Amino acid sequence: PHYRSVFPLAHAVREDVHMKAPTIVIIESPYAGDIQANVDYAKAACLDAMDRGEVPFASHLFYTQMLDDRDPIQRLYGIECGYAMWWAATKIVFYVDRGWSPGMEAALRRVKDLTSHEVEYRCLKKNEVGHELHNDAGRDDAAMPGELGERGGA
Repeated sequence: PHYRSVFPLAHAVREDVHMKAPTIVIIESPYAGDIQANVDYAKAACLDAMDRGEVPFASHLFYTQMLDDRDPIQRLYGIECGYAMWWAATKIVFYVDRGWSPGMEAALRRVKDLTSHEVEYRCLKKNEVGHELHNDAGRDDAAMPGELGERGGA
């Protein structure tokens, strides 16, 4: 893939152009369950955000490298550290191809109850003509929280 420069500083020095602050986005995607598949998916979501000219932060990829997600206290600490990074972000982006995990649902409640961040829902899968599939496209795996019923998220 081709990546646009989200850090124009290097070009600004040489080309004397005005700098624009990068768009920082929080990436929310499943982690629990099939951890390796979900980590691979989160990495792809971050690359997708980068390709859109955004600077992604996925706390579930970062903090699980140093904290034990199976330990409830360490898990909570990682979640709170991730939420602390929201102040730097412009929007919270939910990647929903793999469904909604309880952690994603909690993040959605938090963003709606406690912040004024813009929220965006994205899919990485493309339909046959290359357009992103949206939540209203009739796909079960892109259902919104509350629509999940008994099957839950990934």
